[in-house]
Amino acid sequence: MRGGDHSAAGRRARARSAAAAPRLLSRSSRSVVALAGALVLSLAACDGGSHVDNGASDSGTAVEAGTGTAMTTAAPSSALPSIALVSPLPDNTALDASGSTVTQAGLVTLLSEQLTDAGSGTVQTVVCSGGLSLSTGKGATCTATLEGSSSGDQTWQAYPAHGPDASPAILLLQGQPLSEEFSSVLTATGTAIVAHAIDPTYGSAGGVGAEQLRQDAQGVLHDEHSPVELSGCEGTLAFTALEPVECHGSSNGSPVQAIVLPGSFLSEDQGLIVVTRPSS
Repeated sequence: MRGGDHSAAGRRARARSAAAAPRLLSRSSRSVVALAGALVLSLAACDGGSHVDNGASDSGTAVEAGTGTAMTTAAPSSALPSIALVSPLPDNTALDASGSTVTQAGLVTLLSEQLTDAGSGTVQTVVCSGGLSLSTGKGATCTATLEGSSSGDQTWQAYPAHGPDASPAILLLQGQPLSEEFSSVLTATGTAIVAHAIDPTYGSAGGVGAEQLRQDAQGVLHDEHSPVELSGCEGTLAFTALEPVECHGSSNGSPVQAIVLPGSFLSEDQGLIVVTRPSS
């Protein structure tokens, strides 16, 4: 499966809007950071997380995850939540009759497999609030109970997204939900997300400078067969907070906007999350 994280098993982690939907990016890097504060960085304040039920089940019946190993990641900066990107979805992903929603049991299996592949601790149970529609920006909340070196409960948010070839993908984010505004951008027409773990110390020594960031983000895009070519980035990417840097480029001759975010992956590596969309 393309899109796991760089775990001991060798996997690497890989986020449709109408015309009135809010822009993901602005022209200045200052505005990008401010926008991210509204969309990405200020993970939506909530009282215990929003449980989205897509009709797959009632209020989240526990499903046994079976035995396996799992790891929770404490990022070098606690400001960075752990992520995993599943892209493309496995062929055996359980879908409903419409083929457009991952069932509750399918989402449980997917998260359990991601945690198991990370390699530390035992997954006891995974409980999800419902299924996950692949055509809307609404997320679902899951709770994973682990035993071992990562004992305790973890809250995960699951969001639909698109890979570079427009195939369905799922972004898994530990902690509080994304804002509804940003999560809806992830399923917007033309938007694609890729994510790669790079190294446990990547970005730790003062962040990643603009030119190095362009090269590294370009490498991530090429690895995922994205046609986007980046021509420049507008600043240094810090790994002390989930704050983006804007980059720009083109795809088959058409201008493209991108945001690059620091990522903390289940493998305990740090790396890059790259979201691209056509320039407006």
